[in-house]
Amino acid sequence: MGNASSSENGEVVDAPPTPIKTDQGQPARFDVTPLTSALKARGSTLVLEVDTLGFRLLKPKTLDALNAFGWGEVHSWLHSPGRFSFRFYEEKSQKIVEYDFKLQQVDMLLAKMEVFIEAVMSQRRAQAISDADFEQLVAQLEQSPMGDRSVRIATAAQFCFFTSLQGTMLMDTVDNTFDKMDVAVALHHRLIDQTEFATLLCCLECQEDRDNVWHRILASKAHKQPVCPSS
Repeated sequence: MGNASSSENGEVVDAPPTPIKTDQGQPARFDVTPLTSALKARGSTLVLEVDTLGFRLLKPKTLDALNAFGWGEVHSWLHSPGRFSFRFYEEKSQKIVEYDFKLQQVDMLLAKMEVFIEAVMSQRRAQAISDADFEQLVAQLEQSPMGDRSVRIATAAQFCFFTSLQGTMLMDTVDNTFDKMDVAVALHHRLIDQTEFATLLCCLECQEDRDNVWHRILASKAHKQPVCPSS
């Protein structure tokens, strides 16, 4: 882990590891006006930083980190002329929370996001499971006892990346809700298109189960222990 910086409310925010290098160079930063009441207390203007790791909110003068949101933690985002917002699971409230901003350079932000996300996906594609190996894994799972399948999936996820579509297929190989949650947690950091993680959560029947998955993922992050070894 990197160094840490303190936020205005006393929380410690870990400095991120080194982002993946892209042709675009350094992280992109945008001055934003927070429209969410919880953020207005942080200042009338903040800096939204985006890179291959995700979003960070920074103090405008010192660029100290206030919050960090990895791509896998971002639930979704919306935009309109002059507005940008993203949603994430907040551990404190145990709810999906939306941060909304006024932003003049929305098109430029979206373009930078596309570049950075593609850089991440490109690196992960190089370590993706092959079609033949995935078919073999699914066949092995179908021949395995139901209670062993989530463990087999978690083991496979230590060595390769999957698409979100493959992830939903793996979720469908188990029928127990607890096993499905285990699979979702194991695959969270091992998706090529990690911004589509929410599609795996759709395999769970209720919001309480989805929130439970987010809780386990963030609890693992808080203890600085990755859910699965990352490359």
